[in-house]
Amino acid sequence: MPSDTTERTLPAASPDSSTWSSSGTRRRYRLTAIVALGGTALALGLAACGEDDDKDKESNPQPVATASCATPPPIDTASVLPADFPLPSGGTPYKHETQGATKIEYIHVTGTADQLTDIRDAELNSLIAAGYKKDDTDQEKGKEADGEFSGPHKGSINVRQASDCAGLVTVRITLES
Repeated sequence: MPSDTTERTLPAASPDSSTWSSSGTRRRYRLTAIVALGGTALALGLAACGEDDDKDKESNPQPVATASCATPPPIDTASVLPADFPLPSGGTPYKHETQGATKIEYIHVTGTADQLTDIRDAELNSLIAAGYKKDDTDQEKGKEADGEFSGPHKGSINVRQASDCAGLVTVRITLES
């Protein structure tokens, strides 16, 4: 009766039959190769994920739209904002939506990435003149400018360059109440 330590060889037709002592050894070599390849792939994947994304954001600003395009036509349905709510001067509402009690209006305004803060501040000043209070502001130069307000309604403003049109910015007004 053969024991497990008996050496078995592959058929003579195999060019490397002398290197394999048993089918168990062959499986171990395959498993070792698979584990080694998998480990290498995992290590490369983790190394790629470990890069400092914040450094890239600072040194590589957000791409700027280069296509010039006409202001889109205004939406043909009524705004979701109250009739007395001041909209950005010269703005064209092009989309709106509701999410429960929250109302969101999207407006295109002529402007560039350098003007985002100015456009946000002009809208906040219009709101202050209409009886609202400026609560907070935040901006990432050349990327976006945010503002929060309260008063007759609580909400926020986000101004960013329109992703597909040079010379236009998108103003998103969100009313929470």
